[in-house]
Amino acid sequence: MKVKVLNKEESKFFPRVEGIFEIEYAGATPSRKELASEISKALGHDEKLIIIRKVKSKYGEQICTVEASLYLDEKSMKSIEKKFLLKKNGKLEEKKENKEGNSEEKGE
Repeated sequence: MKVKVLNKEESKFFPRVEGIFEIEYAGATPSRKELASEISKALGHDEKLIIIRKVKSKYGEQICTVEASLYLDEKSMKSIEKKFLLKKNGKLEEKKENKEGNSEEKGE
């Protein structure tokens, strides 16, 4: 995969960097985890602190445009981002309720 930075700027309100990237790939559109990994390699940023906000791919082209937020620390990422985005990016464990009403971690 090939990563091209289209726009990258520091947020004035949050401890993060917001960026727009163009990623060239082969085969199927990469997953959010794969995209975060490629952005991490290209920028030298910790993959665990990258949230993929939006992925746009054009029909018939092997290029996608990715909007991502690169956080400075995990605590601020989890307090600022919405839960559904954290789940989509695999940064938040889902809790599953059993019949007794107790919650348990998914995967147990």
